[in-house]
Amino acid sequence: MRGVWPTHFFAIRLADEHIVQALASTQAQIVAGSPWLQPCLVPPEKAHITLAVFNAGPADAQIPNAIAALHSLSPADVPGFGPHQVRVAGLASFGDRVVYAQAHGGQGFDAFVQAVAGALHEQLVAHGIDMPPHSPPTPHVTLMKVKRGNGPRRIEPSAWASLQAAEMGATWCTSIELHPMGGLEQGAAGYYPTLARLELMGATDS
Repeated sequence: MRGVWPTHFFAIRLADEHIVQALASTQAQIVAGSPWLQPCLVPPEKAHITLAVFNAGPADAQIPNAIAALHSLSPADVPGFGPHQVRVAGLASFGDRVVYAQAHGGQGFDAFVQAVAGALHEQLVAHGIDMPPHSPPTPHVTLMKVKRGNGPRRIEPSAWASLQAAEMGATWCTSIELHPMGGLEQGAAGYYPTLARLELMGATDS
């Protein structure tokens, strides 16, 4: 899969209004001190925790297989399968190209994220989707990232260091969803179209 860009992803959406507003406020504070970083902002309405990414192939031919992989998950495969509370607090980074808010939920949530990401990877491979070797995810919500094309080439740590302890609230994770990387969901400003959903209470909707 080297050299192939991902086109779709599985995620836990964080639609809580308080968290979205807190993310926006944190971004505004960063840009107030470093206005040149404005192009790096990720719309807070897109807040989510990514579990897996993949390339759906020409004409998105692998989407039916990806949906089948999602619906193949079960409590037997994923310890802690069910709703989890998550707290969004504290800033960190991946090098100087991505700044994110950390997603915490205690040992139960952390174990669930690792288990469901691993199970998703296994099911995607089992359903014929070419995947890179599995890498355990770091639960996070992206605030800023360096983008291809024009704009800043790095995000200086000094731009956000004073906000490392920022608190953004807590909410419940109740479903896993499949989305394309681009596009906006009609009627839900700023978020991605939802192609499939697995409710963590056990019911599914595709």
